[in-house]
Amino acid sequence: MAITFQKVAVNTMRSIIADAIRKAILEGGLQPGERIVERKLAAQFNSSLSVIREALVELETDGFIVKRRNTATYVTQVTTADAEKMFEMRAALEPYAIAEAAKRATPEDIAELREIHNRMTQRAQTGDLRAYLSEDYQFHDRIWRIADNEYVRSSLARALIPFYAFFAIRCPDPAFDMQQDAAEHLKILDALAKNDPVAAEACIKSAMPQWRERPVLYADPAPPQE
Repeated sequence: MAITFQKVAVNTMRSIIADAIRKAILEGGLQPGERIVERKLAAQFNSSLSVIREALVELETDGFIVKRRNTATYVTQVTTADAEKMFEMRAALEPYAIAEAAKRATPEDIAELREIHNRMTQRAQTGDLRAYLSEDYQFHDRIWRIADNEYVRSSLARALIPFYAFFAIRCPDPAFDMQQDAAEHLKILDALAKNDPVAAEACIKSAMPQWRERPVLYADPAPPQE
């Protein structure tokens, strides 16, 4: 792995390590299919192997990495067929999640979503695709959490995290209009702010075809790096 992680304090080490690796995957520092070497991570974080393994279990549960039987651990990657299945599931679950979130969203929830959306807008203006996608995922994940259904959230997260990570690596800059996408997310945010589940669900259903057409659907990933 080319990326180098900063050493962190011992307390809350597992969650900090998991968050750092998660961020690296979403922002493209670790690529889909790339091998995860536990001893190298332990050295970079100045941590024990047991803590590294605990962090990797968390990441595997969320779908960021896969452990192959009797072999190594890799960053999750997706194929065209995988992406199509992800969107079938997303189209079924996310409209429900956002409608539930609209019913439950508090002013504090909306304020947090606006902060995330402001960062999305800033990333779009600077053309930073990987950082934009990282904020994009945080936006959706926050909505899923507001919906207060952990089964729905975990299903969406496990399916979509690999897609976000793969798209961050594979998508050419001109193929994705970040500013237009941020504008679509603002419509969703406005509906949530009004606690209008019908409008929120309509907004996400309207945006879904655009998200499905992202170029990642038309290219298969490279094989895992040994």
